[in-house]
Amino acid sequence: MLANLSIKQRMFLNITLSLLLQVFVVLGVWLQWSPTVLMVGSPLIGFSILWLYLDSAAGTRGFVESLMGAAHRMAKGDLTQDVAIVGAISGRQGLETMQGLQASLRDLIGTLSDGAVQVSTAAGEIAAGNLDLSQRTEQGSAD
Repeated sequence: MLANLSIKQRMFLNITLSLLLQVFVVLGVWLQWSPTVLMVGSPLIGFSILWLYLDSAAGTRGFVESLMGAAHRMAKGDLTQDVAIVGAISGRQGLETMQGLQASLRDLIGTLSDGAVQVSTAAGEIAAGNLDLSQRTEQGSAD
């Protein structure tokens, strides 16, 4: 549920819950609510704030682990495993960018590989042509 919230939405929710906690306590004291109501209500709102924070931290952790894992694999030259897209919306956008980088690198390496094959084929043809010319030159001078 919270994984689909943007950073701005999470911040707004966090600030709103924090203000709600403040208003709850002030109103409770001002209206002379029973201490039980204040002692039960305040932690409930506080735990909501904590839950939001921990959920955000867990999403950030997943994003960072995915990003770092992909970066390490790519740094070692392994482009075979796709970048996993995890985390909140903003994190997923960053990982999608990393996935695009990976695709570009795959294309570049494929192009370089194709070019190397063409150069190797051309070098083989040149070597064969040189050998043929050399043999004809020897045969011509022997005649």
